[in-house]
Amino acid sequence: MGFVHGCAQEVVELSSSVVDVLAGNGLPCRRDERLPKEERLKKRKEILEVFTKGKAISGNHIVIHYLMGKPDRKAGFAVSKKVKRKVDRNRIKRRLREIYRREKWRLKNVHLMIVGTEGVLHEDFRTLYHELVDLLNKIAADEGDSTAAY
Repeated sequence: MGFVHGCAQEVVELSSSVVDVLAGNGLPCRRDERLPKEERLKKRKEILEVFTKGKAISGNHIVIHYLMGKPDRKAGFAVSKKVKRKVDRNRIKRRLREIYRREKWRLKNVHLMIVGTEGVLHEDFRTLYHELVDLLNKIAADEGDSTAAY
């Protein structure tokens, strides 16, 4: 199916389920769905604070360290030192980052460090997705309990 456009930034139906915006040159462009830099935990001081002052929760292949009561929501990603190959470490972080990006709406005012183990490589995406969502729901419930105490 071809697409119809008149001017730049016109919403166009490319297929029955995908809607994109046309760029000025008439070519379809995708929305930027990356995790914004301001939502990433980057500074060493912030990361150490999460590990030392925060709580931890773990699943089969994922450990999440989190610190409540922050003014914003940020996440950092790390991989266990047991994973030797850089390619594998990067793949684990990409998989975890994508799941978090889709499900971050569950949390507010928390800093997270999501640590993946070697098992993340060998597990299928759907299983990882459900594991991380379950952990995020537990953190959200803990967040709800801590805000109710104030």
